[in-house]
Amino acid sequence: FQANKLKNKNGKIKKYKAEQFDFFNKLFFENQPIIDIDVLVNGFEKNIISPREGDAGYDLVASEATVVFKNNHKISFSDNNLPLQYSGFEKPLYIEYNTKVQINSKNFICLLFCRSSISNLPLTLSNGVGVVDPSYRGDIKLRFRVLKDKFVWNEVYQVGDKIAQAIFIPLSKPSLNLVSSLQETQRSVNGFGSTGK
Repeated sequence: FQANKLKNKNGKIKKYKAEQFDFFNKLFFENQPIIDIDVLVNGFEKNIISPREGDAGYDLVASEATVVFKNNHKISFSDNNLPLQYSGFEKPLYIEYNTKVQINSKNFICLLFCRSSISNLPLTLSNGVGVVDPSYRGDIKLRFRVLKDKFVWNEVYQVGDKIAQAIFIPLSKPSLNLVSSLQETQRSVNGFGSTGK
């Protein structure tokens, strides 16, 4: 908190003393637990990049790509010298990028999201959002589907590009209670579109 004024419920400005903001700062920011994520030193540890100040996601860099075509025909490479016959020839089933990053996220789930740069490419993450469980110890990989009918390698992520962002959230395992009825709400069973446009 850097201001000394906030609006109350009535929209009026309410003044706070500086020491009150110092208390809030210590409560919500300074006393937050330190999160430790282990990254294996295997020569590819630089393929996960810590976020800059104000950013949330850890960028992931592609170290290898595997293009999978029909009949499970695959071509893998660790540079961008894809044979020309595979460009503009056939739409692949998917492209798998391997970051070769291995982590121990301990009590945190690692969620894999698209970067905003994907809006400029004919790609979509195959499973929407990737989930890396804390027990997983293999390479972090992502599969993308190609949206165009013709595959052109220069139009998709290249080896060495930032291909996704990882966000860590605490692992929570709520208990499931079996009940005979659920608490009533104003919305009740109204589903799609029931809250308006």
